[in-house]
Amino acid sequence: MFKKISLFLILILLLVGCSNSKPEPYSESDFILNTIITITLFDDNPEAFESIFTLIKDYESILDNHREGTEIYSLNHSAYRQPFNLSDTTYEIITKSIEYSKLSDGYFDITIEPLVTLWDINNSYDNPIIPNENDIIEAKDLVDYKNIIIDNHNLSFNKKDMSIDLGGIAKGYITDCVVEHLEENGIQSAILNLGGNVYVHGTKPDDTLFKVGIQDPDKNRGDTLGIVTLKDASVVTSGIYERYFESGGEIYHHIINPFTGYPENNELKSITIISKSSLDGDALSTSLFLLGLEKGKQLIESLDDIDAIFVDKSNNVYISSGLDNNFELTNSSYTIKR
Repeated sequence: MFKKISLFLILILLLVGCSNSKPEPYSESDFILNTIITITLFDDNPEAFESIFTLIKDYESILDNHREGTEIYSLNHSAYRQPFNLSDTTYEIITKSIEYSKLSDGYFDITIEPLVTLWDINNSYDNPIIPNENDIIEAKDLVDYKNIIIDNHNLSFNKKDMSIDLGGIAKGYITDCVVEHLEENGIQSAILNLGGNVYVHGTKPDDTLFKVGIQDPDKNRGDTLGIVTLKDASVVTSGIYERYFESGGEIYHHIINPFTGYPENNELKSITIISKSSLDGDALSTSLFLLGLEKGKQLIESLDDIDAIFVDKSNNVYISSGLDNNFELTNSSYTIKR
């Protein structure tokens, strides 16, 4: 489920004052969720790092569908034969996933796991193999969130060999849990980077907002196309350049359309979601990418307090109305369109 990304999609531009009266940032990193997790605290509290990383590992031990013994692994191997009793954590994240499946007309679908396994994008860089059409059809037949049956906390699958992959929402869910942990422990200023899922908590120590740079999808890490200014906000990007392989001159990326069974090939290069909840950002970044530019713009404008930045293959940038006064284009290779 948890895939290592080839580069961080979002860069935090820390413009911290030099005054000695302000606390300096402390950062620690660890490899969890099969990616690099970096926590930055503007608080001289080194003990906090251990509790944060422990919390993330605890959720990984529940939600990783590849690791034998986790709750999701066990669910995937038993829920067709008999109902599986969900913990509160798994119940919450699965029911939230189903809500986004309904909102996106099925484009966001956690039962995508058979297709994800078939394409195996993350492990195909050196020896890419395009699945044959019959295998894609067979795997696609197992993908439909409507075949998840939940009765109270008991989950069952309507089809044999169905399975779920929470990779499109789990990091967002975990990020939100870490933010709650920070609040409970009185940490007022922090930056969380869970493999590209970024959350800025509070403000900088000088009470100014954080500036978050949006990665240029055509450039190396560190090259941005624009900046937003935020506090208490999540920034999540999905793009065709995160994880992919090339074959026959074509790029096959990790965002798979559940209706076609193939990596989505539309006009978009990336989508960034800005929201209060990282779970919302995670689910919507996938949903809107698969819906495409026009339907994606319609959906984001229907949601309160959630915004999006769409980047298409012609280097046009489309921003939702909530960002009209909070997006600065910094790269002349791109053009803002309405």
